[in-house]
Amino acid sequence: MGGKDVLVHLWVLSAAVQISQASTGMSVSPNVTATCGQSITLHCNVSSKREPIFYLSWIKNNITLCEVVQDHLVNKQPTSDVGVAKCRYANKSLFVTFRQTPKEQQERALDEYICKLRSYRGPALNKTWVELKECIQRVDPNARAEGPRCSFTGVRHDGDVHWYQENTRLTEDDAVFEKKENVDKECCLTIIGSLKPKKDPTGPYTCFLWNSQSQNYTISHTFQPEQIPKKSTSGSGMLHARWSIGNCLIISVLLMSL
Repeated sequence: MGGKDVLVHLWVLSAAVQISQASTGMSVSPNVTATCGQSITLHCNVSSKREPIFYLSWIKNNITLCEVVQDHLVNKQPTSDVGVAKCRYANKSLFVTFRQTPKEQQERALDEYICKLRSYRGPALNKTWVELKECIQRVDPNARAEGPRCSFTGVRHDGDVHWYQENTRLTEDDAVFEKKENVDKECCLTIIGSLKPKKDPTGPYTCFLWNSQSQNYTISHTFQPEQIPKKSTSGSGMLHARWSIGNCLIISVLLMSL
């Protein structure tokens, strides 16, 4: 089959699906862009309110989430891998409400949901997609005397912490870097980056979270010089004071002996 024949075949198939959907009068929710932990509701509507529905369902990854048989909702056990929270059927519309699981937020950024219908007018199928945005909840800065630290909570994709002093990115010649990761119970990862400057400890310093998938910075925080506490110098001050008292005693003894 040549390239032109393939295009004609796809056009005919697409037209047939559109005609089928038009004849049955089925519509689904538009594509959704969701953030971390957000509750999402998708609906599949049948415009013909009088004709009976033989079968209506929401499907994801070949798993039936909700289904209606002979105009009645069939109770299904929610699947933890899919994260189904609730199914509802009212006035020829099937609703499914769910949250993405942390596993889904780790592995995929786009999920396909399919609504299937069998009615008196024939079968129909329609699709919608749920996009998962990078779900950063917050950045927790910690201005320490030994060097600033940034903790990024709710990161869906693995990343790295880059440090800048003003507009210059710091290297290993400028500072010592530390990075820790742990799994967040609510959503994905927590990435912690620490900085220990070798030279100027005052800054200003900025921590950036680098997203390994999108290849760009997603969130940052800047530490101003006045926010970074200075290292304690009390030990050296006491030593200096002791030397000063000792010198005064020596000078006093020398003056008395003259």
